[in-house]
Amino acid sequence: MLSLVDTTTNNLTHNQVVSGTISIGAGETQAFQLIAVIINELRQRYPDIDLQLFSGSADEVKDQIDRGLIDFGLVIDPVDKQRYEFVRLPVSDHCGVLVADDHPIAAHSTVDAATLAQYPLLISGQSLVRQQISNWFGANLDQLDIVGTYTLLYNASLLVKTSNNAALCIDGIINTKENGLKFIPFNPPLTVNTNIIWKKGQIFSSAGQAFKEALTNQTNKKPPR
Repeated sequence: MLSLVDTTTNNLTHNQVVSGTISIGAGETQAFQLIAVIINELRQRYPDIDLQLFSGSADEVKDQIDRGLIDFGLVIDPVDKQRYEFVRLPVSDHCGVLVADDHPIAAHSTVDAATLAQYPLLISGQSLVRQQISNWFGANLDQLDIVGTYTLLYNASLLVKTSNNAALCIDGIINTKENGLKFIPFNPPLTVNTNIIWKKGQIFSSAGQAFKEALTNQTNKKPPR
């Protein structure tokens, strides 16, 4: 409650000087690099801006937004965005599987559903992601050897490294270089979009409004020919 009071006070009083806190919740994705660029550029122009980051799944990020604890959320599709304003980022993530270097799949350049069905799997705990994976497999997940679920990938990657399990995930979250791990993309390919969401009718601080405007300008840029 005290946090909400502070946020409301800042939103009402910081309407002249661009200052205050930009609070962002995010899932694990390389798309956050675009957000980092925007934040760094804003802080160069407005050094009184502070940043507050929250890491979590899309469900956790949406809950934080709904409770008024963060301003923006970076979420990876598939996710229900009906209750929010949002912009789609001009970057996509590639889906695949994370395995140990000595896993049989590690010898492949891509991996198909039939091959994956032969091994124990770790998957995201989000229901919409599970449905997306089920559609890609062309089968009910109950027919697969799902040994567990995860929220964020790092701890799951430690389990992958020391077992025969394979974790279905997106590329670039775990640094696999000389790490005993390898990412293998799906065949056929599966890509997912990333979005920034915020509550409809949200009144932002000057810092939050500046971020929203910079984000909109960045995503509206036409790619170079």
